[in-house]
Amino acid sequence: AQRADQVGDEPLLLARAAPTWVSRDRVAYFVDLPQPASTELRVFDARGRLVEHLGRALRPAGRSRGVWDARRAPHGVYFLQVRSGAHRQATRFVLLP
Repeated sequence: AQRADQVGDEPLLLARAAPTWVSRDRVAYFVDLPQPASTELRVFDARGRLVEHLGRALRPAGRSRGVWDARRAPHGVYFLQVRSGAHRQATRFVLLP
């Protein structure tokens, strides 16, 4: 399910994060922005520990796509968090064995 936060007066949407059909080791994610914004993406495990910092970037308005290389991550529940300014949003996904 999509959740909305705010970037200025506009919603920030983290569309989804899910293992791609190509490989369990690659997790594709999509971020929808109503206007260009500086974003930061992080992956956390189910206990809230930072697994990987995916970086900071100025993303354009519209949908942008990224891929997380999850080869070193064991199977389990993870959260992809996107931050923009003071706003934060996360989506949950599962890596299966």
